[in-house]
Amino acid sequence: MTLDDFIAAVNANLFLGEFSFAENQFNPRPGKEVEFADHVVWLHDDVIIFQLKQRDEPTESPEIEEKWFRNKVLRKATKQIRGTLDYLAKHDRITLTNQRGHDIHVRKSAIGRLSKVIVYLSGDALPDDRLRMRSYTSSTAGLIHLIPLHDYLGMCRVLVTPADIADYLEFRELTLSKWNDSPISEQALTGQQPSPCHISG
Repeated sequence: MTLDDFIAAVNANLFLGEFSFAENQFNPRPGKEVEFADHVVWLHDDVIIFQLKQRDEPTESPEIEEKWFRNKVLRKATKQIRGTLDYLAKHDRITLTNQRGHDIHVRKSAIGRLSKVIVYLSGDALPDDRLRMRSYTSSTAGLIHLIPLHDYLGMCRVLVTPADIADYLEFRELTLSKWNDSPISEQALTGQQPSPCHISG
């Protein structure tokens, strides 16, 4: 199972298929089809945009794995997030199909809270300093969450409602905006959240 399929299954269970979008091709103009994002959760006015990156052929070299992280996560995935935001800004209406097979028309004006998330599955040799990166700040897109797959699954096990996830991502963004250079763990982040939730490692 690919990371895309796995996240689609997790999010369809957590957010329900009505609010989870795994097939996100749309036509900005006749004859041109592009991908809006790897995955989208659109729940009322809370929106979570996902880009997903998986290391298909991991090595035992920290240098090679770090290069993969730089190229695929910090460069390509963040560029794709910026592209998604650009689509929202330029198109009055984008039609996506949810995991129940229903077409939904999405508009930027309907968004209340927007979270930008990169979930990645890296090789075991990825250096710890990269694994400890919790976010990336873009001059145009703002803070983008960086979340290893095992941490995302931990969030989903503990923050069991869609509202909990949306609230946590908002809190996470505010916290990381202040502590950007601190190697804070996901467990420590949840421990700082005002509501009582703790992710077991």
